[in-house]
Amino acid sequence: MAFSQNTEYSGIVYGDGYPVVGATILVKDSTINTKTDFDGKFTINVPDEFNVLIFSYAGYETINYNLSENTSLSIEMSTYQERGIWMSIGTFSDITFAPYGISISNGQDEQNLLHFESFQESISVKLALATNFDDNLTYETRLSYHRPLLKNSFYNTSIEYLKKEYSELELMDISLTTDVIDLPFINSLLTTKVGIQDFKEQQSFGAAIGLKRWHHNSNLQYGAQIGYWNDYFTYNFHFRKFIYKDIFSLVAKYNRIDDADFFVAGVHFLFKTNKQKY
Repeated sequence: MAFSQNTEYSGIVYGDGYPVVGATILVKDSTINTKTDFDGKFTINVPDEFNVLIFSYAGYETINYNLSENTSLSIEMSTYQERGIWMSIGTFSDITFAPYGISISNGQDEQNLLHFESFQESISVKLALATNFDDNLTYETRLSYHRPLLKNSFYNTSIEYLKKEYSELELMDISLTTDVIDLPFINSLLTTKVGIQDFKEQQSFGAAIGLKRWHHNSNLQYGAQIGYWNDYFTYNFHFRKFIYKDIFSLVAKYNRIDDADFFVAGVHFLFKTNKQKY
């Protein structure tokens, strides 16, 4: 019988001479990862069958580091000299009520699917609109800040406004969402949401909690949340995947609010501009 063994590597990551807080260290061709602490330090256990660490952080060039017998590492990262801006344009369909729509953002839906070194934006904006060309209309806007608000916690913090005006019902949702903390032992993020909903002429305050899980090797992300708004429960399931390289992605969502069901789906085309930003 053969047993896989691990080697512990530790060290510090610098960026332009200063410790980098929250840099990602990923074992190449695996889901094993960690982040640097407030002092830029890290520790990671690497199975012996892997020999490359990927160091990445928004705004810095990615480093592929070949491991050796030296287990104490000092990594120096350099900032990008030029970069493009992600843009995502696609369909937005609230299938049951408003099937025809469009979504525009700077890569907000896809950012967790991109490799850490690729998505560099600290702030993203999403606008989406759908209709049935009659009396049903839904629109959504979301502003997100992707870097941690505290030490290694509170990523992808978003303010979202969602409005559904249908002949059968109306919904207004204003919420604050965040990925609270990385749970590396299950390769997931703990997510929360708090906000106000106006549903069926009743305004409610509530909160939700859930998990978000990703698989970078297969470009797949999915998650779920359960919430309570005064006197009813809400359920949310979402799924995202690149279906062709990092160009076309599929987004699907199911929301149940009290006794109403909403199915949202879309296919997004993602591209990067060639203009220099710096």
